[in-house]
Amino acid sequence: MRLFAVISLFFYVSNAGISQELLRFPSFEMDTLSKYWKGCNFNTSPDHQPYQMGVNTIAKNGNKYISLVARDNNTFEDIGQRLIEPIIVGQSYSLQLDLAYSEDYISSFKNPIKLKVWLGRDSCEKGELIWKSPAITHEEWETYQFLFSPGSGDKMQFIYLEAAYISTNRYDGNILIDNLSLLKQEDAELCIFRFPNAFTPDNDDLNDGFGAIGDCQLIEYNLAIFNRWGKVVFETNDYRKKWDGIFENNPAPSEMYFWTATFTRFQNTIPKKEVKRGTITLLR
Repeated sequence: MRLFAVISLFFYVSNAGISQELLRFPSFEMDTLSKYWKGCNFNTSPDHQPYQMGVNTIAKNGNKYISLVARDNNTFEDIGQRLIEPIIVGQSYSLQLDLAYSEDYISSFKNPIKLKVWLGRDSCEKGELIWKSPAITHEEWETYQFLFSPGSGDKMQFIYLEAAYISTNRYDGNILIDNLSLLKQEDAELCIFRFPNAFTPDNDDLNDGFGAIGDCQLIEYNLAIFNRWGKVVFETNDYRKKWDGIFENNPAPSEMYFWTATFTRFQNTIPKKEVKRGTITLLR
């Protein structure tokens, strides 16, 4: 292994996402789904995936995830749980999740749909819609992140994920959900994340990938890496994902690359978007 010195770029970021996770088993890894996640709509029986209803998609995080369906008879599945602590009006929160859909779903449930995310005060009461996804037409997992501050009063203690139609037409469709995280945004302390200026993708578990390093949850994140001709060799919206030095299914050459990262942090509970740029040297 080649030895080299790494001078890291450190950025101090408001402690967005360091507080306690508000969901129980947010990645759906529990053996019994219904212990913490319960459905409210008629005929709701979300499938604990993979390998149910013809779905063979591998989980984005861990080994398991869930799927929800909408039906052509104007019924749809939803799933919810009681939060670890209530949502507070005026407080900022972030929610992140991975979404996809499956063309392998049995019968006619092969169409893409949307996801709605609700908050409620009582079991099965959906009091405030906090997010509606775009049409999930991709079979590969993609990460979605959004910020919200509830405006419908305190004591929102439940969260619900609801399968939703893309249009006013009613039809059979499915959506896959994994790696859910709901965090309260704190401002009292600072956390540190960094981008190294070199990495060695040699599979020795030491500095094998390039990306943001630290314990911050970066919201609305995008990292793009370019070669010296300006071609994008890697791009992600998931702050946990790192470039492994592979481009177009081949090892990228050992040379300098350029990167741009955009993300949102909090400053006195106000979200603030930032842009950082730098160079990275790939060493083999």
